[in-house]
Amino acid sequence: MHKTGTSSLQGRLSSSASELLDQTSFCPAAGRPPELPDVHRLLAWSVPPPLQLRHRPVDDSCWTDVLGEVRALRPRTVLISSEDFCWIDREAIERVRAKTKDFRVRILAYLCNQLGFIQSYYKQEVKTGRTGLPFTRFLREHVERCNYPALLQKWANCFGRDNMHVRPCAKQKNEPGIIEDVMPIMGVNTDTCLGQERTPDINISPGDDVIEVIRLLSKGRVLAAHVEKRTGLRGLASAFARLRWPLVWSVYSNGRLGRLLLPAAGAVMSERLPSTKDADWLRDQTKEWNDLLFNSYLDPRDRAYLDS
Repeated sequence: MHKTGTSSLQGRLSSSASELLDQTSFCPAAGRPPELPDVHRLLAWSVPPPLQLRHRPVDDSCWTDVLGEVRALRPRTVLISSEDFCWIDREAIERVRAKTKDFRVRILAYLCNQLGFIQSYYKQEVKTGRTGLPFTRFLREHVERCNYPALLQKWANCFGRDNMHVRPCAKQKNEPGIIEDVMPIMGVNTDTCLGQERTPDINISPGDDVIEVIRLLSKGRVLAAHVEKRTGLRGLASAFARLRWPLVWSVYSNGRLGRLLLPAAGAVMSERLPSTKDADWLRDQTKEWNDLLFNSYLDPRDRAYLDS
């Protein structure tokens, strides 16, 4: 899933492609968009996924390319990694099964605390301009994203419960580490292939104040479009849109304009994200889901890693 340390894992696997192949494991080069060269997102985007993932038309020739690489090299183990697989629906999962019918497929899923997940997901959606909602409203509209048993069951129904490997990512991040956890599953000796160095997270969510400024800029874009429509001041919305991204980048990268705008966040934020009320609400919503999750997929002794 998103925000579970997969960016670091994907980067490490990509940079260690030849070492992996020496141990008859393989991370395909095909199936990756140019802007995300470590991630097999084209495979998830092509099956096709829900509307919110259709960034651009993607045909399924990327699957042909990946499977061609696999058949040419004939490795013992192949790792395909894309967080966007967690969003695809049952019909899309069945298409994945059809495309991989000649292979045994195992699903490796890392899950994080739902409160941390939904907060990081919210920040990503604000950062990319896909939402301008305040966190409390966003949480209530997207809480189904935190229904982990429903997400996992779609894959288990298609690939079989015995092929599901589910991990609490907080536990694996601490010991032994996400990368060190994945390698033995692939049949790879971590010490000889990837060395002893632990890889730090490379996709860190921005702070609450940064996100609030970016959200306000998104609201400003909507307001500009509304004013343009009401007053006939043509070009107002497009002018604001052109200004928005430089401002967002300045805020995100701690640039000069960003440092001027950040105090505005403190003026409108009553408390840090998430509020105690939000956390309590989500805990109530996810209790039954987590009961089912630990009855079906995870060791009950690890419950502290998931409960909000």
